[in-house]
Amino acid sequence: MHQPLSQPLAQLKHETLLREAVLARTARLARETRSADACLPRTSRALKPILRVLASIPLFSGLSKRELAFVARQADRFNFSEGETLTSEHRPAAEFVMLTKGVLESTLEGARVRILGPGDHFGELTLFGRPMKVPTVTALTDVEGMVLGRNQFWDTMYAVPSLASRLTTMMAEDLRTTQQRLIRLDAEDAKVNELSIPEIVQV
Repeated sequence: MHQPLSQPLAQLKHETLLREAVLARTARLARETRSADACLPRTSRALKPILRVLASIPLFSGLSKRELAFVARQADRFNFSEGETLTSEHRPAAEFVMLTKGVLESTLEGARVRILGPGDHFGELTLFGRPMKVPTVTALTDVEGMVLGRNQFWDTMYAVPSLASRLTTMMAEDLRTTQQRLIRLDAEDAKVNELSIPEIVQV
């Protein structure tokens, strides 16, 4: 008898489907939308320090100053102290979070998923459909960053299509990694079920 999927494996399968949906949408957006750089407002001096930080993040490197300024204006800034929780797996979320300073730990059911540093981002999967369960993300040091809500995120993707293209590329790489991990977990799950069959027969 096949045992039910473990919660982390079921969550991973769900995230894989969402990643494919996000990838398809951002790829279509990148193809259909022309660069709106000429239509974006000019950069103010107050934004210049923020733009330097954004330009150092791989996702935003190569964007024009006006495009970077648009992202900076759309995003809300945040800071958390060491030990504070940014997101919880017990609370649905719908935000795209970009880390500019510090270190974060992402965990699911107590198991470490990944460590995030400056330039890393997470939460894009939560911007499709209803708010979804996310890993718990905790600050290992004092952290700073920017966050885009659902409307802010899609307004930014439409205004800066080159950003949609970059995000598509990064998500394609994440999807390949997730699929490979899913294959390994499926194989491990199958082995566990094979080992449990004799026990069930004996009972």
